[in-house]
Amino acid sequence: MPVLLLVMSLLMTFMTWNMFSCSGTLVVELELVDLSSIVFPVTMILDSVSVSFALVVSLVSFCVFLFAVYYMDGDPFFNRFTWLLLLFVTSMMVLIFSGSLFVLLLGWDGLGLSSFALIIYYSSRESLSAGYLTLLVNRLGDCVMIMTMFLFLAAGHFSLFNVSENLYWVVFLMGLSSLTKSAQYPFSSWLPAAMAAPTPVSALVHSSTLVTAGVYLLIRLSLSWEVPCIFSTPLMLLSSVTCMLGGLAAIFENDLKKIIALSTLSQLGVMMYSISMNLVDLALFHLYVHAMFKALLFIGAGTVLMMGFGIQDIRLLGGILKNSPLTSVFFVISSLCLAGVPFTSGFCSKHLILEKMLCSHSCTGLSLIFMVVGSVATAIYSVRLMKIVFGSQVITTTCSPMVNKSFLFFCPMLILGGMGVSGGLLFPSINMAFVDSAFIPGSLSMAFNMILFVGTVIGMYFIFGNGGSTFLTTMFYLTPSSYSMSKVIPNISVMTISLDSGWLEPSVVMNRLLPQLSVYAHYFLLWPSLTKSTMVKVYVVFFLILYYSL
Repeated sequence: MPVLLLVMSLLMTFMTWNMFSCSGTLVVELELVDLSSIVFPVTMILDSVSVSFALVVSLVSFCVFLFAVYYMDGDPFFNRFTWLLLLFVTSMMVLIFSGSLFVLLLGWDGLGLSSFALIIYYSSRESLSAGYLTLLVNRLGDCVMIMTMFLFLAAGHFSLFNVSENLYWVVFLMGLSSLTKSAQYPFSSWLPAAMAAPTPVSALVHSSTLVTAGVYLLIRLSLSWEVPCIFSTPLMLLSSVTCMLGGLAAIFENDLKKIIALSTLSQLGVMMYSISMNLVDLALFHLYVHAMFKALLFIGAGTVLMMGFGIQDIRLLGGILKNSPLTSVFFVISSLCLAGVPFTSGFCSKHLILEKMLCSHSCTGLSLIFMVVGSVATAIYSVRLMKIVFGSQVITTTCSPMVNKSFLFFCPMLILGGMGVSGGLLFPSINMAFVDSAFIPGSLSMAFNMILFVGTVIGMYFIFGNGGSTFLTTMFYLTPSSYSMSKVIPNISVMTISLDSGWLEPSVVMNRLLPQLSVYAHYFLLWPSLTKSTMVKVYVVFFLILYYSL
């Protein structure tokens, strides 16, 4: 299966390059049934949007399938799991290339049914209740989509690109169905519950498949139709509430997978908010980069679960930096992308959306406040996630020794980590439409940096408990850093005196020079660990001061 998805990724890469080069659109239509004056066609559309999104889905699916080989190692029903996961990806591909309502319903229902089968994969009461909740909300959206079919029947066709009659009702019903699939408020409760599924399923569901189906449908409709402005304000309010609630809930959640799920909820709110401001290109851009770093974050979380006996409580996790440094690097990269730290792909996409939000005249004051609160909350729980890497609690590496030795195990993280860093520059270079939204006044640009700074400081307080009082009473950790230097300087002075004395006696130069240099190097390299977790705080504060002083 991974080989098949790799071949598909290479094919989609070639098609994406051709589509952006020639700026063409290919529509393939096959008449399935012809009843009287109504034709039931199977229509597939290939353009720059559908092909590029299919490339992202196939690449993420390849990485997830490769990770699942190791994560599900020893599972007696692994073959069944693989075929269900492949059906899930196939349904998403059908939805991406759909050009008629008939094909859209095929992929839409396929996503709902296959996701239900994957969520209840583990035989437990929690998985069953989560699966039924997911199925219930998705069935509600399917019922709304079926109601849309009657409007198309009245028009005499099923094409998604030629709607003139009953446009208001079609947009309303399809928009409502998209809200259920993308877990927007008040249909958000099923998304954290879906974490009962295996981690590879969560990586696909929350990155590029199920929850992004609603966002992709709205993007496709916005590019094809003239969406009435009357629907922008309700969508703006609901998406901002979703962003805020997801961020605030993630701050106080202790389950690792649920924190990442709630972060997905918050980022979906950002995408929907961008669509409500008619920034469709930026919403698509953020959808692409979010798929990359969110899949990386889930794969990193799955590796942490493999190393920690399946423990998901972040209060009991830590010490990943010591046990698996490479996993720690990719976990931190994905967390920084999630927070929107500069020089990451999340910064390139999310920054533009929030800057346009701050200078837009169409945004309501209430939704603007909700989005700012959600952005601060994103930085807070991103810093909390990094506690797993730098925490003092040490967990033991278990499961297969392949976790630390196999290159194929780290191959998905290498691919997604590279895209998480460079994806913010790669996608705009392909489509120059993103650049049109990049010219923002400097004062508004600094506003986003202040949001990130405030969230980082509050996140440090949550990590270190009484870190807020310690941070202030020690003058930004100046006192402990000075004490740690006092442990190093006396040793340096003693070694310097002994070394200078040796130069006057050639007979003992070789006997004293090399040992003293080795001891000097030992103390120099050991210095950061002399104060343990205090130095981590010093490094963070130093980085923040350096960044905001530039």
